[in-house]
Amino acid sequence: MNKKSKNASKLVDDLFSEMSKFDDENLSFHNLVVAENLREIIVDLKNSLETSSVDRREEQELPPLPLFEEESAMYSVAIIDDDQDTQNLLKFYFKKHDIAVVSYLSAIDALAEMGKKKYDLLLVDLMMPEMTGFEFIQKVKKKIDINETKIIVGSAKSNQLDRMNALKMGALDFIGKPYDLSELVLIIKRNLESNAA
Repeated sequence: MNKKSKNASKLVDDLFSEMSKFDDENLSFHNLVVAENLREIIVDLKNSLETSSVDRREEQELPPLPLFEEESAMYSVAIIDDDQDTQNLLKFYFKKHDIAVVSYLSAIDALAEMGKKKYDLLLVDLMMPEMTGFEFIQKVKKKIDINETKIIVGSAKSNQLDRMNALKMGALDFIGKPYDLSELVLIIKRNLESNAA
């Protein structure tokens, strides 16, 4: 293995070591996003080394990374939320809990894709610039069967009127933001498991 490959291999080892120190349950929002980015970098580097080095088989193998296969996930969730940080955090956290995620920053883009792919649940932000969560739900109900694809509304604007309107429109639940991630996963799985029973 040449010097460049050895340096790259050492970098992967160092990154993997740092990654193993993360306790995801206790990380701040910022560090959760950093941790997810770090994991993706490690995977890319590891794959690059494996395909570019002919001497790789003779080297000690790195411990296997906990890769996530969307095809094997228990549930699929579409997140419709215009906040990129929220999307990144939810995608990272849901992967840990066997939930495959498709993210839409635009409600209009999400609406265009509905019906082309089946989701178990839609997590819809209430306050979005192009159309509100209520408008999205009203339109999407014409394209999907809400008895099969469940809807949960999330919003920082959490008041009783909005909650009642969401439930009247067919949403299963209304959750305040910022999300309590553990509670959110429990609510999603509880609703989907009860639906499957």
